[in-house]
Amino acid sequence: MNSLLKGDSGPMAEVWSHADDVSTTHPLGGRQEGWEEVRASWDGAAQAFSDGMVKVSDLSVHAVDGLAYTLGTEHVDAKAGGKKVHSDIRATNIYRREGGDWKMIHHQTDADRGIQEALGLS
Repeated sequence: MNSLLKGDSGPMAEVWSHADDVSTTHPLGGRQEGWEEVRASWDGAAQAFSDGMVKVSDLSVHAVDGLAYTLGTEHVDAKAGGKKVHSDIRATNIYRREGGDWKMIHHQTDADRGIQEALGLS
């Protein structure tokens, strides 16, 4: 996420499964399904954000039988559309064991009106 908030979505492709059953919802709103839509959403976010940093608090990690999930709060400070934004966003991530590696298959956050307004989306 820290690379993404500095304009580089490349590391996201490494941690995500590229399967058709992946999905995400972002602070920007909407839902993306399938790797192509999910990848495009991260690419778009990387173009929209700059000078950013995220820290996670209240992290809780759970795993069983090849699936895992995390719960936490993402504290984001960045520029969105050139405007400074701060957001505290609840986030859930789901992972699946694929070929010996853990790959993300779902990322969910609350929608964030401040980020949406900074990007002219509301």
